[in-house]
Parts: sequence; structure tokens; C-alpha cells
Amino acid sequence: MMSRFVIFFILILAMRCGIATKSTTSTEDYREDLTVFRPPVIANEDSGVETKDKDDQIEIPQEPVWDITYKLDSLLDSISVNNQKQKYIQGYTIQVYTGSSRKVANNVISEVYGILPGKKPKITYDLPNYKVKVGKFYHRLEAQRDFAAIRKRYINAILVPQQFRIE
Repeated sequence: MMSRFVIFFILILAMRCGIATKSTTSTEDYREDLTVFRPPVIANEDSGVETKDKDDQIEIPQEPVWDITYKLDSLLDSISVNNQKQKYIQGYTIQVYTGSSRKVANNVISEVYGILPGKKPKITYDLPNYKVKVGKFYHRLEAQRDFAAIRKRYINAILVPQQFRIE
């Protein structure tokens, strides 16, 4: 005895096989005259184009009317010069520890190496506290995966905006 699912599946399959569709569209029948939308080309005697018939006429390439290449190039050049002047970029880092004990800060660094093997945590001393920071991220979203891994062990870890020197 077949289950309802198998009967249903066979019924659907039989219905699918019975339906045959054939496409009746053909590209040979389609014709459309777009010459009314083309700009007229006037051949003068200076251009050197011989015009015998309207059908035998050679089209002369048109010069662009709304060309902004020069303005765009000058704008991109000014942006490039401005970017070369910048020595720092705004980004984010993960601050894992802040406190007055250097010994604890060194222990935190060794634990962070275990959590994120590819990253290099650093200790900074901002009077009177030692801070352990890890990672250089351009966007907050980039830091989320490493931040989530750090937060499992260090609940007080935070994402800190920081400027990084461009080398």
C-alpha cells in the first residue's frame, strides 16, 4: 500500500509530463524602423564624403554634446591630491583591557593570542592605565567577528574609534 505522499508525487509528475509548452515567438517576423530616432547627418563638401544617394551615404561620427570627461578628471585629480595629503585614517580597534597593572596586561596579551592567533595585541600606557588593544579595522562591521570572539572571554571589551597612521 502506497503512502499518500507517493501517490501525490506520482500525480504531480504525471500532470507535469502531460503539459507541454511550445514557444511560438520568432525573431524573423519582428521588424522595426528606428531611423526616425537617429540624428540627421549632414555631409558638407569640406568633409570629403561623396553623397550619391541617401542609401549610399556614409555617416560621419558625431561629437559628444554632453561630455564631462574634463570636469570629472579634474575632480578625481583633486580628490587624489587630497588623499595623498592625509597621514591618518579613522578606524576602530578592540580594547580588551584597561587597568593599572602591567602584569595583568601581559597576561591578557597571552590569552588574546590564544583567542585570535592571527592578530597582534599591543599594550599602550596612558597615564595611569595600561591598555591592551587588538586589531586595526576600517569599519565597525569588520571588527564584529573578532569582537564577538573576545567578548566571550572578556565581557568588558569595547570597540574604540581610533586614528591609524597611513604608511
